[in-house]
Amino acid sequence: MKRSINAIICILIAFNFIGCDILDISNRIVIESAKIKNIPLFGQWQSNNDENDNFVFTNDVAKIRGDIIYNPKYKFKNVDTFMYLSEKDRNILKESLGSVPKDIDIISVYNDKNIFCDYINIDDNWGLIIINDEFIKVEKKKSVDSIKVQDIKEVGSEIKPSKYYNMQCGVLLGLKNKSGEYRTLWISFSNNLINKVYEVPGIVVARKKSLWKLSTAAIENSSDKILYSENISSTNNGDARNLKDNRVEFSEINFVSDDYIGIRLDNKEEFKVLPLDNIKNKEGVKLSEVLGVGYLNAFKNAFNSHLSVLEQENKDEFNSASVAETNYTMIRTNGHWIIKGRVNAKENPKDYFDFYINKSRQDKIIKFDDLYIPWNKAKEKNPRVRDIVNSPNKRMSIMLAKDKLFICEIKNGDFKTDISKTINIGEDDTVIMAEWAIGDFVSKWDEVIVKQNYKAY
Repeated sequence: MKRSINAIICILIAFNFIGCDILDISNRIVIESAKIKNIPLFGQWQSNNDENDNFVFTNDVAKIRGDIIYNPKYKFKNVDTFMYLSEKDRNILKESLGSVPKDIDIISVYNDKNIFCDYINIDDNWGLIIINDEFIKVEKKKSVDSIKVQDIKEVGSEIKPSKYYNMQCGVLLGLKNKSGEYRTLWISFSNNLINKVYEVPGIVVARKKSLWKLSTAAIENSSDKILYSENISSTNNGDARNLKDNRVEFSEINFVSDDYIGIRLDNKEEFKVLPLDNIKNKEGVKLSEVLGVGYLNAFKNAFNSHLSVLEQENKDEFNSASVAETNYTMIRTNGHWIIKGRVNAKENPKDYFDFYINKSRQDKIIKFDDLYIPWNKAKEKNPRVRDIVNSPNKRMSIMLAKDKLFICEIKNGDFKTDISKTINIGEDDTVIMAEWAIGDFVSKWDEVIVKQNYKAY
């Protein structure tokens, strides 16, 4: 059942990204098209606050903060403003437009499974680009007619360093393998050098005042495990928790952030996102509670869209299924986090199908998801690259490529390979966490990790 449904979903995804479709979803018109003569978004744009923040959109290619997207697709949506945007986002919209209209037209830029950004038109010269919950007011610098495709790579290619560029940086990189083993690599950069890399069994996550370690233990006669937490910081023992009172049974960890953890429950094949302050709460955090009502609407629309193409037998099985807004998680694709939803069959909960929510703004769950080295550039450097994370101060890049992990400095928007380090990893190792530190926090985290006498590279 699961294999056949996943195959159908893959066919749906491929079909949706070819040609032109007009859909009516929740009384809102959605138009998808591969080739359009002209739309307000076409042209070269620059951020009103940062001259290095450049965007280019044409029929053949788009450039979004350094990412080059070939053959981009554009989706037009007319949405209810109060349903689609949170109150905070509506206030930002009001600052730009002077008022909050009942309906707004949004253009989404996407390719394959990825939604790169949304665009709201203000007038012929100004617009709003939305990336990961960030509203960027942009000014049009060139029309599409005056842009040559071969010149697009050069737009904004001279990347000026961040004001934090010379600060030390570090990352707690969480990895898991198919055997259900979890570990954390502490990787830091200071004084123009990549420091020793420390490997910690389990997941080390940064909380507000301390570092916690999430560990697992097997349950006798069960495929599930116990997840429990402990404070490992020597500077703030007051945050320590009673391990018996702060644990949960789970099957798999999908992601970890500084406030949340995404798990899979094996007995029901369900996803749950739990607050780290209360991981024993199996109910999970509702999508609308953490990301807003707009995400719940997108969740339901994505479910209905995928349900409509299932074979009748499968459709009948899922048609009466309950769409639980707690049944979601985060996964990695092309160097970014995206939201993955799941619906379980009513009669047999272990039958399910998965889908991706058509929104890319989720930094209230996971922060620092920007790629300063474009995905395509990383693939050109090493075709085996399967994931990449960059430090927020644009100084360090970490790439996973087959069975190797490459760490190198970023300089002038490119990899500087003369300052680098390579570590062997498993071919099935995947990233489930990337928690960054800048400045003094690097020294504080480093002190805690080094004192534990963990394996070093």
